[in-house]
Amino acid sequence: MNLVRKAIAILFALIVTIAIALSPQIINKLILAEAVSAPAWATILINVSWIAFLATFVLPTTYFVTYAMLGRTVRRYRNSASAIAVPIITAIVGVLIICFLQSAIVTLIAYTLIALSAVALALVIINNERAYYRPPTILSLANDGGLPLVSVAIPAHNENRTVSQAIESVLDQTYPRTEVIVVDDGSTDNTAEIASGYAERYPDRVKIVKHERNLGKFEALNSGMDEARGELIYHMDADGYLAPDNIERMVSAFNDGKIGAAASMVAISNDRNTLTRLQQIEYFFEQLIVRFS
Repeated sequence: MNLVRKAIAILFALIVTIAIALSPQIINKLILAEAVSAPAWATILINVSWIAFLATFVLPTTYFVTYAMLGRTVRRYRNSASAIAVPIITAIVGVLIICFLQSAIVTLIAYTLIALSAVALALVIINNERAYYRPPTILSLANDGGLPLVSVAIPAHNENRTVSQAIESVLDQTYPRTEVIVVDDGSTDNTAEIASGYAERYPDRVKIVKHERNLGKFEALNSGMDEARGELIYHMDADGYLAPDNIERMVSAFNDGKIGAAASMVAISNDRNTLTRLQQIEYFFEQLIVRFS
């Protein structure tokens, strides 16, 4: 199935790229514009830039988006797959017409066909979303407090400025059964002392594990898992914090017996400058596009 999705995504990406590559000539014909002569070096530079844009942005972006959306379609819309296939196929036919039939009237008809297909696809998706019911939260399914314990492992190395908010964000969760395991990975600041303070105040919910020297994040996570008592184990960084209902939503995913692991959305909290805003864009792209694939 993955090979079919990749083949379809590659084909669609190539078609879209070719259509965009030919669009300047098509638009010029539609508006009856005449070609403007330019120096040879300028023509070469424009053509090279155009090809680079198509090869490095249009083609890969279209492929990833199409591949991800096909995966989402399989998971969310398998019952209405045929209804979704019709407007998609119609749009592809319209793109092929634009690429291979260089006629102004036919091209205009093809663009109209593509626009109508987009409207039809949107209506199918909207109707499907309205008919889609999310599974009940695991809290609503609990009987007599029979909820699984969630062990939250937090590896920390010199995180004295942020470890408190990480621990408190777990203790303040709407999900009632959590434990926190802070693994001090050879910190040289007072990270261990801060975590120990929480362990003394919440002896049943907070535990600290100490490494004498820095062993790295993976070893710290392994140590946290060794100490975990929960049926489910949650990993988070010491420089982050959780939304109040994060664990409840994550655990709810396991109502589906086919799910063995789940991941939540990660966002930048201090997106106040250009660098962090660019990082936010990177995070959202990787999570909303690449992860869905």
